[in-house]
Amino acid sequence: MYRAGRMSAVLTWPIDILRPMCYNNIMRSAKIFITITVILSCACAGIAAAFEAPLPFEEGEELIYDIYYKQMKLGVSKLKFNGQKTFEGRDLYHITFYTDVPGFEDTEEIYAHKETFLPFRISRKIKRIGCLPQKIDETYDQETCSVTINDKGNIFSRPQTIQKECPIYNPLLLTYYYRTMSHEECSRKKSISLPKADFDIVLKGKEKVSSGLGEEMAYVFSGEPSKFTFWLSADDKKIPIKISGHNVFGYSFVLNTIKRGGRAEDGE
Repeated sequence: MYRAGRMSAVLTWPIDILRPMCYNNIMRSAKIFITITVILSCACAGIAAAFEAPLPFEEGEELIYDIYYKQMKLGVSKLKFNGQKTFEGRDLYHITFYTDVPGFEDTEEIYAHKETFLPFRISRKIKRIGCLPQKIDETYDQETCSVTINDKGNIFSRPQTIQKECPIYNPLLLTYYYRTMSHEECSRKKSISLPKADFDIVLKGKEKVSSGLGEEMAYVFSGEPSKFTFWLSADDKKIPIKISGHNVFGYSFVLNTIKRGGRAEDGE
């Protein structure tokens, strides 16, 4: 019995010694792993914060424009940034564009990807004198570079899908996208594809432009070939002061009032 007990003790002592050693090593490894995980998490959070720079415009910013045909005022438009919204399970930016001219009223609810301001969904409600209300939905699939347009107000219309070779932009969202760019990025020529047009946007320089807020310096961006021109204030906010189309109608949108936090800024 003595020999058996001694032999048992001889056989088990390495395990008895190694057991606390293994436990200590495991705990030490766990602490090291947790520490590294915390450090990496903080580092990743810092990197993410660095890339998520604050927008140069705030939620609720509303830009009110006078609409002109040549020198004649026709009506008003309102462009409002509603901030981030969850739409169809996605975190997107929501923007509303409202236009009111005699005999015509148009409301666009625009949902855009946060990183690029590329359109995800645009829903338009159009009212014309003497016509039934019209609703048009534009559904964008930026991965396949396509957009499906569905005119729900026309019983004879069928959904139309337009296929492009690159992501598809929207003219209004372009102004927001350029507002988030650095001056160096704005200086580069950028190829743009719209559902029914393709062109380059070029920074032409700076010039004075007049609006309801007075006269100020602005960056001038224009399409090549010529489609439209827009003027962004030459400061950190890059507010779109004026937008002009170069089609047969030649409408211009000239900034009259800025609303922030419920307060209006105008030239009066």
